[in-house]
Amino acid sequence: MENKKSEEKELREITQASLLAGFIKGTGSGPNDCMDPSDYKRLDDLGVLTGSVYVCGIGWTFPTIHVCGCGCGCGCGCGCGCGCGCGCGSGGDWGDWGDWGDGGGGSGSGCGCGCGSGCGCGSGSGCGGGYGREPYEMMDSHKFVGYRSGVQCWDLCKEILDNYGIHSYGSRSAVFRLVKEVNGDLVNWGDSQNYRNAINCIDKHLNGNRPIIVGVDHTPNRGINEGTTDHFIVITGRGSDGNGTYYTFMDPATSDDYKGCSTNNRLYDDPTNSRLSGTTQAKSKKNEYTVAQIRPNDGGTYATTSY
Repeated sequence: MENKKSEEKELREITQASLLAGFIKGTGSGPNDCMDPSDYKRLDDLGVLTGSVYVCGIGWTFPTIHVCGCGCGCGCGCGCGCGCGCGCGSGGDWGDWGDWGDGGGGSGSGCGCGCGSGCGCGSGSGCGGGYGREPYEMMDSHKFVGYRSGVQCWDLCKEILDNYGIHSYGSRSAVFRLVKEVNGDLVNWGDSQNYRNAINCIDKHLNGNRPIIVGVDHTPNRGINEGTTDHFIVITGRGSDGNGTYYTFMDPATSDDYKGCSTNNRLYDDPTNSRLSGTTQAKSKKNEYTVAQIRPNDGGTYATTSY
């Protein structure tokens, strides 16, 4: 089995090298040798990429992980049965020649036991593929748009998406809402499935190399937007640490790109409480951001709402 895996890995690497040899726009070894996005997509669809690739206009990109699992089950059963039978009989003895004489009775009995057993075993296996939630990052400080006086954070986020070549931004007519303010406190909007659908939407965008704009709550009772969202940010990546799975984001609350693009700008996925929240490095006062809404921008059909 190990030899087979080694052979498959070697074949994938040979295939990747062969395909790369025919590319015009770089092999993806770094910023000066970036791979064209269409070439990256073709290789990723073929499943031949064995490591991260630097994609032009996107940055270091991990290939899609196709997860496959198989299972086998076996069951056996045996049965045994025994039976006994007994029979008796009597009859007269022959006496002297020509005469009937009395004879003693005779009896006989017999018992037989037979046992049969049967055993059958069956097994089955199945395999299915899907996307994993592997670490992935599109953060690029050259594409960051920071705070400018008189410009709304929503418009700054739209400019960031423009820099990634994405010119559809999502709208209030199709959003996932996650929390709402009630008397200054946050309560969940919708059930746990609504939350999971929203997280899946974010993952789908990231797997498709698309940053996504989300609205966050950080101060109670501001009464703007839908009554909960205070600020907009752009999710650009996904990772994990000892606290769980998190999503990195660009924060246009600052003009300093090293703060606005800090990889410590993290929103943690808390599926138990259906909350996506974290902190930003963009402000001197570390407000906690709780995601209130998510705006899909890929044209997909989702179980969204409007406000």
